[in-house]
Amino acid sequence: MTPRARRLLLLGTLAAAVCSQGLVLAAPPAADAAGLSPQQKKLAKEHAINASLKIISVTPEGIIATATARRSVQRTYTWTENQQGTGLASHKTYRVRRSAVRNETERTSLGTIFVAMPTDGLVDGQNLERWIWPVGTTQYTTVLGARATVRAYTTRPADFLATLAP
Repeated sequence: MTPRARRLLLLGTLAAAVCSQGLVLAAPPAADAAGLSPQQKKLAKEHAINASLKIISVTPEGIIATATARRSVQRTYTWTENQQGTGLASHKTYRVRRSAVRNETERTSLGTIFVAMPTDGLVDGQNLERWIWPVGTTQYTTVLGARATVRAYTTRPADFLATLAP
C-alpha cells in the first residue's frame, strides 16, 4: 500500500469515526473569511468563538442550540522548591523558584443560543463544532407559545462585520 493510499484510508476511517460519534468538523475561521480585507480578517479572527453546539431545534434560518465556547489560554505556573547544595555547600538547602508555561483549553458555557447557518442535513440532538461570531439577539416562540430572547451568532464572518458597520 502506498503512503498516499494509507493516508486516504486513515482519513476515511477518521471521518467515519467522527460521523459515528455525531460530530461534524468545522473549518478554521481563516478559510471562511475569503474576500475580506486584512483588517476585517484580523477583526473577525479576534472575535471568533470556537463552539461546541448541541442542536435543540432546526429552523430554516439556522439552529437553536446549547453551546460551550472553547479557547486556548497560555498559563504560567510558578512554584518554589528546596534544592540541596553541592560540593562544599552540600549541607545547605537553597530555595529555588521555578516556572512552567502550559497551553490549556478553557471552556465557558454560552447557554442557549441561535446560530444563523445553513441547515441542510442537520437534525435535532446532533453535536457540531463550529466557529461562530456574535450578531446580537433574536426572539423565538416555543411550541408551548412562550417567547424567548437568546443571543444570536452566525457562522459567516461577513455577517458579523456587517453588524459593526456604522
